[in-house]
Amino acid sequence: MILNATGLGIATFPSENLHINGNSIVSDQLFVGGSEGSSNLNVNGTIGYEVQLVSSDTTLGDSTIVLVDSSSDNILLILPYAGNVVGRNYTIKKTSLLNSVWVSGAGNLIDDSSPVELLSSTSTLSYVEILSDGQQWYIFNSNNISSTVASDN
Repeated sequence: MILNATGLGIATFPSENLHINGNSIVSDQLFVGGSEGSSNLNVNGTIGYEVQLVSSDTTLGDSTIVLVDSSSDNILLILPYAGNVVGRNYTIKKTSLLNSVWVSGAGNLIDDSSPVELLSSTSTLSYVEILSDGQQWYIFNSNNISSTVASDN
């Protein structure tokens, strides 16, 4: 640990009041922006997300929000293996009315189907919100998508 006039650094030189390099575990409650709340994570204020901008076939990473520009071609998005990212969620939204966006479960199903297509439309931009339970991906919200149900052939 390094303590200086800037703050406390754990496994790093501090650049903020508390700067931790590596994993950290909070066993009870964590409060951000205040001290009110009754959940394990309590945020008093706004939340910011890293946004991944995509314009070609891509395997998704750690960004929760994915904006897909399909204006030049159809795009295939590949989700990580569901067993490696239990609890991870993605919100994927088309930013162009042109072409299609396909979301594949990389060997895992997406609500008992795979892949899912974010359709092209003349007036509505498609989106899908999905979550991994460690076995497969589940759709929690969507607009203007199409999927083919998997079968036991």
